Amino acid sequence: MLMSDMEKMQIKSRGVFLTRRGYRVSSDQYGVTFDNGVMKIDVFFERYGDHKDILLKFPSRKAYYLHFFVLIVEKADLRGRTPIQSLLAYMDYLERNYDNLMKEEYCEQCMEYVRKNMETLIEVPIYNQNNVGDKNE
Repeated sequence: MLMSDMEKMQIKSRGVFLTRRGYRVSSDQYGVTFDNGVMKIDVFFERYGDHKDILLKFPSRKAYYLHFFVLIVEKADLRGRTPIQSLLAYMDYLERNYDNLMKEEYCEQCMEYVRKNMETLIEVPIYNQNNVGDKNE
């Protein structure tokens, strides 16, 4: 999904806290990147789908998708929001938790919590005894 110039401007405006910390800003048709020469933060729309996210890329080459932290660790309910509204909510979370999120070990601990609680993101179909195994319903 392409990101409009207006959406890029909203992200850049919301990311002022990063530019004040020395990050340089660049953008392409899918998102905005904040880079301080060590850490890279990509705010993007997925090219071929409806996914949107913020990717924290550490110098060790490990990377973490922030939407997992927002949805599972913070237990935020973003249903009904537009893609840009969700990204701006992720940006708010990044700003509030910046100092912790810039620590790789903290992100790994969050991912462990996410892995243990992943079922909250997975929608499981509910079957009653009358339609279990019936592919026509």
